[in-house]
Amino acid sequence: MAGPSFGPSGDGPFRSGQGTEAVSAPPIARASDGEAAKLLTLGGIGIARLALFHIGQDIEAGRLVLVLEEFNPGDREDIHAVYLGQGGPLPARVRAFIDFLGERIRVGDPALTLEKSGRWRVTSSGTDRR
Repeated sequence: MAGPSFGPSGDGPFRSGQGTEAVSAPPIARASDGEAAKLLTLGGIGIARLALFHIGQDIEAGRLVLVLEEFNPGDREDIHAVYLGQGGPLPARVRAFIDFLGERIRVGDPALTLEKSGRWRVTSSGTDRR
């Protein structure tokens, strides 16, 4: 197991009959970001728990397959805008960009749909790209 969604000991949240519980598995490899975990998984190192928006194209193309989907707790990760300034007031152009992101950018809830052909398709609802 690899990926930022798993804890340092390889534990990750899984849905059970009574809610969500942490299940531990000794990690084969560890990655601190989604791209590294995706590359490890594509390379055959093991399985990873990654956000659908990050791996959706790989699932659609058949490069990755879903496993343990019935145990997916459906949790989400926030996306943050970070500005590493030089200490002092936030520049107006940075404030304007952050305001633009907050008002205009909406990432829809991705979902997987199994088509009649047997292929997975990633769909998204609520995407706003004004």
